[in-house]
Amino acid sequence: MKSDRPFDSLVSCIGNQITIQTKDNVTYVGDLVSFDIHLNVVLDNVSENSNDLQGKVLIRGDTISIVKHI
Repeated sequence: MKSDRPFDSLVSCIGNQITIQTKDNVTYVGDLVSFDIHLNVVLDNVSENSNDLQGKVLIRGDTISIVKHI
């Protein structure tokens, strides 16, 4: 049975590349490492607005407006 719950969709994205857009129009692209019930998200191998970053990034869930699987 297919589930359309948001958390199930995110679980299927763990280890895959996603795009996150924040409420202040910052776009992050990286590999989804983990997330919690507040939608705090950890990404690895991240680029921010096309600029490469080092290591992992934690994005607070209350700042996220869009999450997209690439």
